Amino acid sequence: MISYSMTQHILLFRLFADARNYGWELNEKVDFNWKKLLCKKTEEIIRLNGIYKRLLSNAGVKLYEGEEKIVGPNEVEVTQLDGTKICYSAKHILIATGSRAHRPAIPGQELAITSDEALSLEELPKRAVILGGGYIAVEFASIWKGMGSTVDLCFRRELLLRGFDDEMRALVARNLEGRQINLHPRTNLTELVKTEEGIKILRPWRRNNG
Repeated sequence: MISYSMTQHILLFRLFADARNYGWELNEKVDFNWKKLLCKKTEEIIRLNGIYKRLLSNAGVKLYEGEEKIVGPNEVEVTQLDGTKICYSAKHILIATGSRAHRPAIPGQELAITSDEALSLEELPKRAVILGGGYIAVEFASIWKGMGSTVDLCFRRELLLRGFDDEMRALVARNLEGRQINLHPRTNLTELVKTEEGIKILRPWRRNNG
């Protein structure tokens, strides 16, 4: 029992020490420093990019950073960071651009942000409305709620996480509600309007079956 207790204390010490590096201020009152987290996030991205570049280099891959475009059936033109252009030809060209987040095609969409900007805001939002029922939406709802924001999560279906096991989806929904994240199933957004108080969100009116 003593050994278990000491192990728990050591684990808590390590967790608290690590938490300080990610913006948590652990004094008499537990506070969160958003800007410190952003700095740590940037440092981590730089560190991971360095690791990936070393892995590519060690595997014999030549890396060229810049803007690329296909200029012929077997030719790629690269505009490097310094503005110089180089061309390469190959029998096969693989295009792997990755995915990109997008805003819904509704009036006022320019007032919204995507998950790409969510961890680059100058201030932690006091309230956030998230549209989407995928794992990224659920993840950001959990992150912002854990940092003290009021969070509303709107999604088009009855349950979150389409494609996953239904029992697990229902359990995740109950857990999110247990953390005071406001869930709005079968909900879509129709318009965003800027007001003096902030951004007003409009959604279709739905009859209460009760």
